[in-house]
Amino acid sequence: MKKNVRRNIMMGIITVVIIASGYIIVSSANPTRPPCVAATSQFVTNDGPNFCWQGQVLHLFGATMYRGHSWQKSDFTGYIDSIITQAQQAHLNTIAATQFLDAATPDWHDPTIWANMDYLMNQAAQHHLFVIIHFAAYRSYLEAQNIAPYDPANWTAFLQFVGARYSQAPALAYYALSAETASPNSQNPFRVSGDQLLTFFRQVSDTLYTADGGHHLISTGGFASLAENSGVPWQAIFALPHINVTATHAYSAAERDFVTTVAQWSNQQGKPYVLEEFGFQQSDGDAQRAQEFADVFQLCQQAGVAGTIFWNLGPEDAPQSFDVNAQTPLTLQAIQSAAP
Repeated sequence: MKKNVRRNIMMGIITVVIIASGYIIVSSANPTRPPCVAATSQFVTNDGPNFCWQGQVLHLFGATMYRGHSWQKSDFTGYIDSIITQAQQAHLNTIAATQFLDAATPDWHDPTIWANMDYLMNQAAQHHLFVIIHFAAYRSYLEAQNIAPYDPANWTAFLQFVGARYSQAPALAYYALSAETASPNSQNPFRVSGDQLLTFFRQVSDTLYTADGGHHLISTGGFASLAENSGVPWQAIFALPHINVTATHAYSAAERDFVTTVAQWSNQQGKPYVLEEFGFQQSDGDAQRAQEFADVFQLCQQAGVAGTIFWNLGPEDAPQSFDVNAQTPLTLQAIQSAAP
């Protein structure tokens, strides 16, 4: 994940916007193809490369909410309320919860953390928003404890806990397992081989699928640097049976150029692809940054991406910050204009 201090056409011939129970969905107007096969599910599912909700195609359009060390505070609900308000003002339909665990977390079982996550899930449902839960937070927790983060055995208790807790949550779009996985060809001290990564994602996705009862979709979490000889066997990992959603991050030009490659592969495999993080610093200037956002949104539309999430929705006003808020009005307007 990119902390703020350092970096922090849909399928079918024609698309039409439909409002169903307040959620923004996008339905194919091609009369030869039903909107979605999973018309009766109360959860977000997929029909090939499209997300589906209540029988219609859903395009996830959202932002991360990063706030380090705050999930352990009982008054964090007020910040959650402010993010939900900002998300609605930005015309978003998805919030991605990131870094709810970190090096300062003494115990991932901390009941205050999970009470805050429950509050986010419940408030999102009431305000017609979807939630993505990013388990890279747990990987960071393991790294801080110097516990092997890519040993599936170290994830079992956590995944069973979370899967059971949110198996019936209607606002949960999907789980994201381990965004920005350490690349085998990197210098990350926790890196493992490509074969070990494949085993890791197979076992943890199987464990989570069982714990959740198969109700919700599962993503690897966005991979980074795939275009830069990372050594991540992304196609083999994305093809795993319980990896339903493919995802990448795109902070560099090379990563943005690779979006179309992953989108084409995912469409052929019948799996939704989400650009799960991208962003630009405020130091670019509001006008330039607005154009950069617009260019990424256009790229995603042309590639047939099923979801687009930017980093980050938050209150910061600083050159190195990636936050979008009322202090960056042109960037905010670009986001509003691109909303489905």
